[in-house]
Amino acid sequence: MRRVWKSVSAMDGCTMKNIHETFLLPDQLARDYSCVLFLSAYRMEMASVNLTKLPFDYFVSCAAEMMKGWTCTTQPSGPKGVSETLQANSEGASDLRIDKDFFYSMKEFRFLLERDAFESFRR
Repeated sequence: MRRVWKSVSAMDGCTMKNIHETFLLPDQLARDYSCVLFLSAYRMEMASVNLTKLPFDYFVSCAAEMMKGWTCTTQPSGPKGVSETLQANSEGASDLRIDKDFFYSMKEFRFLLERDAFESFRR
């Protein structure tokens, strides 16, 4: 994983396509690597007892949707599969980088993490 991360993190464009072309891996394996890299780059917690029961495909589809909605990629139109979603960003920014505007808007909701704010919001 570390070797793939070092090779692909500085590249622009679709991470899946970059992994596929750099390491000559099949599309399915390149898709899995790109999703795992995204989840590990942002330190998403996957070691929870409840999450250990889920199949790997759930994590891949969830990561693909996060990459589609949270990153600086071109938004594909219409319903597509996971591979098509990841390949939609063949040009432009890397899909491992979260959109700055979205990231800053997430910081605005930080107050909800405080217990008092959560309790008052819940009422």
